[in-house]
Amino acid sequence: MNRVLVIDDEVGVLNHLMVLLAQSEQYEVETLSDSRKAFEVIAAGHFDVILLDMAMPGVSGLEVLRHVREHYPEIGVVILSGVEDIRLAVETMKLGAHDYLLKPVEEHDLFKALARAVSPRANISENQGPGGGGKPESQS
Repeated sequence: MNRVLVIDDEVGVLNHLMVLLAQSEQYEVETLSDSRKAFEVIAAGHFDVILLDMAMPGVSGLEVLRHVREHYPEIGVVILSGVEDIRLAVETMKLGAHDYLLKPVEEHDLFKALARAVSPRANISENQGPGGGGKPESQS
């Protein structure tokens, strides 16, 4: 089962995504509403994907994305944003995000983005030998 960390300062968004992902039975979900704890939580967990809000008090989503790309390049990152900002979307993709989704996100789009973000991680794990975890199933 793939582990997902959802980082968003909106508790309603966290609860919605936690229920949605848990019901799919494909993801083990952890949520975080305080982005100032993101680096600590990411270091302690073994996440396959991070769903990351951009506009948060404390530590911005861009700061978290940069940290993840620098220290944990194997973790997939999908951006969730309440603002349609082409320049921000391009910047996040250049920094290595797998996708940039607008809130409220459509379920189909979310699951497709997660599958794309998990795929590189699954391939890395398989190439490293035992304990690599399973491949995500197609979700069409």
